[in-house]
Amino acid sequence: MWYYIDMSFKFFSKDEGHLARTRKEQFGYIIRNNVSTLFISNVIAFVFTIPLIIVFILFSINFHQLSITEGSTTNQFISVFMITGGLTFVSTIVFNLGLIGQYTVIKELVLNSTSKLSSFFKGIKSNFKDTIFPNILYSIVFALLVINVGTYLYVQLSAPFKLVILIINISLCFLLLLGKGYINFEMVVFKNKTLVYIRNGVYLFYKNLPLSLVELILILIPFIAIGFVPINFVFIPVGLLATCYISLASLANFIIAISCYEKLFSKEEIPAIYHKGLEDINL
Repeated sequence: MWYYIDMSFKFFSKDEGHLARTRKEQFGYIIRNNVSTLFISNVIAFVFTIPLIIVFILFSINFHQLSITEGSTTNQFISVFMITGGLTFVSTIVFNLGLIGQYTVIKELVLNSTSKLSSFFKGIKSNFKDTIFPNILYSIVFALLVINVGTYLYVQLSAPFKLVILIINISLCFLLLLGKGYINFEMVVFKNKTLVYIRNGVYLFYKNLPLSLVELILILIPFIAIGFVPINFVFIPVGLLATCYISLASLANFIIAISCYEKLFSKEEIPAIYHKGLEDINL
């Protein structure tokens, strides 16, 4: 028992005079030595998440009110879905900008073992042009999903036609989510075109199973938690998002992504990141 207690204390003690030896070890190393940076960058990233959370909560409240109110019309339900879809588009762009800032901080912690909080906003600025089209694509697809769900439920069209459109939309969302962790990594490390990011993200997802499933679960957990937790208890997942989850999940996904690259490619192919930030090249 004392051995396990001692190991717990060692995990949270700072490292002096050396770096992590492996990417797996680096996850704990960065947490131990950069608690304040991870916490404050998480809070800043959460600010970018607030619009998306507000949109979801407002949708839940309005939809619930219409559902329990006698005389609610189909047009009212359709309006709620349409307005929510439009707001989802804007808030998803804002949310993804926050992720770019967070991933920039994580990139510096992983590759350079240190980062300044100003890097959060510098990362958004320097990567804005290269990431705006992937972010717009994500926003369009997820906004259309909201609208298509409303269309399927309340618009008088051919049922098979509505179902096919909805299935296509869901499939696109799933495809984009599969590669999301790798795409976030690539957008702050490399410069590519939107379709290349998506192609690489999906390819790496399948090449790096089962760790890619961990990455996917970390991405989905906040949405599932907020979506299924009763509205009176939604402060619990929101509180975790606000304090630690965004930075820790981003760190885990970044470590998984860079480990995948180092496994699939040689040092000559990725010299800028290969084992960068680890002990073996920083003696």
